[in-house]
Amino acid sequence: MIWRTGFEQSKKAFMITTSDGLKESEGKISELTVSFIIPYFNSGKTIAACLQAIFNQAKITDEILLINDGGLLPKDLPYLNDERLKCFSLNENQGSAAARDFGAHKAQGDLLLFVDADVALSSTARSMMEKRFLEDLSLSLCFAGLEISPKSGFFSDYKNLYMSYILSHLVEQLNYVYGCCCVSRRSTYLPWPRGVRYIDDSVWGYEYFRSGKKIVFASDILVDHQKEYKLGSLIKNDFRVAREFMIFFLERKRWSVVTAQEKFGHTSLSQVFSLIVAVLIPFCFFLHPLLLGLAIMIWVFVQFGFWSYFFKQRGFLFVLKAVAWTYFDHFIYLSGMVVGLFLSVLGLRKLHVH
Repeated sequence: MIWRTGFEQSKKAFMITTSDGLKESEGKISELTVSFIIPYFNSGKTIAACLQAIFNQAKITDEILLINDGGLLPKDLPYLNDERLKCFSLNENQGSAAARDFGAHKAQGDLLLFVDADVALSSTARSMMEKRFLEDLSLSLCFAGLEISPKSGFFSDYKNLYMSYILSHLVEQLNYVYGCCCVSRRSTYLPWPRGVRYIDDSVWGYEYFRSGKKIVFASDILVDHQKEYKLGSLIKNDFRVAREFMIFFLERKRWSVVTAQEKFGHTSLSQVFSLIVAVLIPFCFFLHPLLLGLAIMIWVFVQFGFWSYFFKQRGFLFVLKAVAWTYFDHFIYLSGMVVGLFLSVLGLRKLHVH
């Protein structure tokens, strides 16, 4: 293990060139080295499992970069004696995007595999990612899907299933990325955006797309996202996500992505329509009972695929809880969007993506 401290931010974006140490067979690249980059901030409960899953499949030529983003590392951190593990410490908490970007700047591998500290890779994730990049030389960015194993607590389970459902409806080529486990070719790497914290992966993927780089969703590669959510933390997360998306859409005029869920999973026409109907339901209560019943039926029907997916995975009782929470969560998203609209129109908040 190598421990490094100190970090000086550079306002200039950097580009990293390809390394020369590729193994070739008959003129073709036969092997790629991987730099596993882990942004860490107080994920003491899950970091051991994260590292174990990585070291179980990392090759001797790979490296593992743990970027401590101003957090507290556990004293019993495993694999400290392994020379492939390189630890760095940022001077203060700057967000996962800054930590990932710092790691990419230090990395030497042909592929940059970004994995959150609360994610456990599947045993074949590394080899399957490498295979994709070897077979498709035009590929710049790739990201994995999620396992649907039960999580601790309703809110953690709901969030994991929600993202799993969204990802299950994606086509292979996209214009955004889900950042808990994603891989970039180092020769085509673009810096992570520093001005956002809650939608940094989506903005990062869009920058790749806008630059003409190919993004692929690897539906056959699944990882275990062990992030825990409580009621308060999920409310805070969803509010801030909606706020930043609204500001981003207004700044970049990216409303076209709303029309294609398969291209941009976080926001689709069905989700927007569902939000509108949810807002109308309380008004229908005061207007006429038939209108109330009709509005509720429409709202449930619009998300029928969502409820069916939940029922298949967790059963009827979970669906009842999910319906109640989803309706409440719509108003959290709406509040975030309204605040984002207010801040953007008045010029009080800009994302400053760079």
